[in-house]
Amino acid sequence: MNQNYKIFLWSLSAALGVFLFGFDTAVISGVEQTLQKLWNLNVFDHGMTINLLGSKGFDLHLLKNASNSSILSYDVASQTLSFDRTNSGNIDFNKRFSSIEKVKISPESNQLKLDILVDKSVVEIYANGGKALLTDLVFPLKDSSSIEMIWKK
Repeated sequence: MNQNYKIFLWSLSAALGVFLFGFDTAVISGVEQTLQKLWNLNVFDHGMTINLLGSKGFDLHLLKNASNSSILSYDVASQTLSFDRTNSGNIDFNKRFSSIEKVKISPESNQLKLDILVDKSVVEIYANGGKALLTDLVFPLKDSSSIEMIWKK
């Protein structure tokens, strides 16, 4: 094997190792959270199992600020999971954008398992391991990062 080729491969391997180690170190040490705040990113992933026994349902306000939020709701009586983006932030660019999406999903053993993925403008909700799915675009206003759950008794 050519000596120059060996040096090239060693250099490439070393550079790749340094890049990967630096990336892992940034993620592990929490630098990514600092970058999210610096660039105003509202990215998160929540997994939860909600016991609905004795409940009428819930409202989960996502990307909430003082005046806006996107609302994920579950109604036990109708077994309906809905995502309301009618007050989610920037909605006035098209009259059809403001909407409420709904899907039927039955609880399993009185529990609803949710996996909620939120990116800058995409919300994906997987219910009961993907048996039901809601995906929607939202355009939240600045500082829309709080989450609030309201229980319906």
